[in-house]
Amino acid sequence: MANTSTSRSIPVPPIHSKSAFSSGLTLSPSDSSSSDDEVENAADEEDSEDYCKGGYHPVHVGEEYKDGRYTVIRKLGWGHFSTVWLSRDNENGKHVALKVVRSAAHYTETAIDEIKLLQKVVEAGPDHPGRKHVVSLLDSFEHKGPHGNHVCMVFEVLGENLLGLIKRWNHRGIPAPLVKQIAKQVLLGLDHLHRNCGIIHTDLKPENVLIEIGDVEQIVATHVGDTTPKHEAKTSNPNGRRRRRTLITGSQPLPSPLNASFSSSDLARLNSSASLNSMLHNNASKYYMNRCFLFRALS
Repeated sequence: MANTSTSRSIPVPPIHSKSAFSSGLTLSPSDSSSSDDEVENAADEEDSEDYCKGGYHPVHVGEEYKDGRYTVIRKLGWGHFSTVWLSRDNENGKHVALKVVRSAAHYTETAIDEIKLLQKVVEAGPDHPGRKHVVSLLDSFEHKGPHGNHVCMVFEVLGENLLGLIKRWNHRGIPAPLVKQIAKQVLLGLDHLHRNCGIIHTDLKPENVLIEIGDVEQIVATHVGDTTPKHEAKTSNPNGRRRRRTLITGSQPLPSPLNASFSSSDLARLNSSASLNSMLHNNASKYYMNRCFLFRALS
């Protein structure tokens, strides 16, 4: 295979933890860990001092981007590279993930490289079985703000990363059937990147593999409610927290399909032939986890 990698990888989400699974482990994700994660996430947001020239763009709920095409609904997460926001595409009424990159020159250069790589993914080998396991770039544009020009990328809405799955099992090991399906999907995605796109993923880790959540519109309708927001009040936003001079909007990822509990018979069926997607569906879960995505995400 030709060496077509670049010094900048497609920033993506994570992978798996220990594959060992025994009767000594709980068969369902820990309920206590989810509440701990919420407390941790509430205290872990970007620094207000990074809202400056070359830094983050001050995004607010209800704002519109790209001449009114995208309306911001709520914050999904953040990272050193960008913030990510659940937004509504006003052309088709669907919901998307809007990634707003910091404005410094080196962030812009990295984002432009990322867009070029993601466009290769969109254009290459649609029939490869790994294509569906690699995230799709839907749109990209620039937005001028008080801190500079920001590259913006639009993706499909995905769920939490695999580090969250590891935490849900309290770092004691994910059930082997889940690990097998996740590993297979990640390898298929990597094979597509290598063979068809000429891309070498140089940052494969649990934070850079995201979980599909199924019917995004149904989940948004159920858990977000009215998605025709007004501008958030900067003095009374319950999801934000004030640090120094700037109100930081709290991250609110969409609910994970990994909250479902698994019985021994469920894991036995998954280990034999059933897909995780069908298993969750048969358990009357609202969510699906039948694909993993390689994604630059929030790093």
